Amino acid sequence: MGEGSTDTPQGVGHGQGGHVPVLLKEAIDFLAVRRGGTYIDATVGLGGHSLEIAKRLGAPGHLIGFDKDPKALEIARERLTGEDARRSTNHGETGVPARQADWPRVELRHGSYADLADDRRPTTVDGILVDLGVSSLQFSDPARGFSFQADGPLDMRMNPQSEPTAEQVVNQFDERELADAEAAGSSAAVAETGRKAGGDQLPLAGRPHCERRDA
Repeated sequence: MGEGSTDTPQGVGHGQGGHVPVLLKEAIDFLAVRRGGTYIDATVGLGGHSLEIAKRLGAPGHLIGFDKDPKALEIARERLTGEDARRSTNHGETGVPARQADWPRVELRHGSYADLADDRRPTTVDGILVDLGVSSLQFSDPARGFSFQADGPLDMRMNPQSEPTAEQVVNQFDERELADAEAAGSSAAVAETGRKAGGDQLPLAGRPHCERRDA
């Protein structure tokens, strides 16, 4: 563990809806957070990893979090500035909450970590954490289209405010467009298997409100 770090107890990280960050202790131990450093949580999600990083940074530190999902970012913001943060710190002799006296600057950005290339990027970074994949928040809401247990619209967007839905991709993209999307790492690639299996005349075509089960 790096300077300013503390041991992460087993079982910490139970957050929204019983969410437990993947390999929380192992990830934080390996990151070896340095007090006063600058760290990036490139996929902040519900804020479980970020909360543990923030505890170790202290007031001189700077934590930058990215997420494409505005709902996840809203939850993470509350965890990193609200009750979870208050429970993570103690009152000092001055009576000032330690969260205010020794809590890092937390900057949460709605967008992809690819945006690190913009002009707001930090000049130096001490560590970056990336936890790729779909979160429990997205799986648990049938309206997002990721659930394996409940039917819902074939949406499957990490950011509901942008990008085409999976339904639009399946119905409107041809094979060349799908191949280009896959090469670019787009979420549209999820539909390629269905397109190849069904050919140009997919059973979803013409269904304005098809659901995941239809796929």
